[in-house]
Amino acid sequence: MIKKMAACVLVVSLIAVTVYFSKPYFRESPMGPTKTISDTAAADPFGKYEHPVSIRLGYAVDPTGADLSGGETLEKNIWKTVIKQNLNIDVQVLWQVSKENLSQKIDLAIASNDLPDAMIVNQLQLNEMIKAGEIEDLTEAYNNSASPEIKKIIDSTNGLAIEQVTFAGKIMAVPSVTAEDFSMLWIRQDWLDRLGLKPPKTVDDLEAIAKAFVENDPDGNSKRDTIGLASSTGLYNDFNNSAFSFDLTPIFAAYGSFPGYWLSKDGKPVYGSVLPETKDALVKLREMYAKGLLDPELGIRKEAEETVINGQAGMFFQGFYAGY
Repeated sequence: MIKKMAACVLVVSLIAVTVYFSKPYFRESPMGPTKTISDTAAADPFGKYEHPVSIRLGYAVDPTGADLSGGETLEKNIWKTVIKQNLNIDVQVLWQVSKENLSQKIDLAIASNDLPDAMIVNQLQLNEMIKAGEIEDLTEAYNNSASPEIKKIIDSTNGLAIEQVTFAGKIMAVPSVTAEDFSMLWIRQDWLDRLGLKPPKTVDDLEAIAKAFVENDPDGNSKRDTIGLASSTGLYNDFNNSAFSFDLTPIFAAYGSFPGYWLSKDGKPVYGSVLPETKDALVKLREMYAKGLLDPELGIRKEAEETVINGQAGMFFQGFYAGY
């Protein structure tokens, strides 16, 4: 179930949370004449193009193929079919790269000015694209064609989100506001039931459950082969890594720690990574790792989700969609 939803999240992020466009907005389709955003600026944001249009995207993929349902490919899947049927947009695959190499691929695309028609980038990459003159002014397109819901979400930041993408008075990208994408703790309910445990309310509770998951044979195979808390190489979510995928950000937050961010403390800017609260969180995580409660292959495992997919892990942090 987790495998199938990963592809969905990727496609929705690129189409519905569209960020950056390079010239032209849409490329000519062999099925008919092309349209540009300006041609349909006053149209219904959810309306269907009269003539087919195409858009080239880059994809981050799981090398094992776990992102797709059986029989589907990046070129042919249910999401591309629905987008084509409802919007008359043909989504084309310009390139595909493994997840761990995505940021490097985007950096190379920016450096060579060989860009997809749209892609999701971080603030530093956006700044580089602005300096290189690689992207379009989206002010008119955003004002006339962004859906009311997208505008409502962006406006909820009191202007901060749109300020991040506005340069010289021009909106150069559509910011992604993911306030709803909290990192949640997912737990094996069958393991809790088998060991007579209740869901955790504190970090100490979580540590106790992880210990029971490791030591008390929750899968019933008489082997010590389970992981208490699955975790990725990236320990926390920061400004340049906002996937909330198997990181341990909630544990840092429980200690009042926000590493990777600049914060205001006593009226002065301070860097979250070097505050005492972050040290406290790291001490706790070091203790948990030393006790074998975290993934013993933390730091070297390529895909943290494999421990969940193969039934080896009892808990992990991820967004609301992870249950699928």
